Amino acid sequence: MGIPKFNFPFTLFYSTYCEFKFIPLLLLYFPLLRFSFVTTYLIYHSNALLQSGRIMSLILDLRDSDFNFQLPTSSSHG
Repeated sequence: MGIPKFNFPFTLFYSTYCEFKFIPLLLLYFPLLRFSFVTTYLIYHSNALLQSGRIMSLILDLRDSDFNFQLPTSSSHG
């Protein structure tokens, strides 16, 4: 069972774990791995995140306009 042919960080993590079992290096490497996962997720889903943010801001604008909306009264028309 050799090293899996995935991306470079995973092979580095796998070889470090299997050959050296160097626990401090693994503990230092886990945040980097999580950070790379988060950044790739944000890069791949940035368009969807932007669209959902636009929809959420539109919903908030509509809600605020409903709260601040005032019907024109007869006194304002004169």
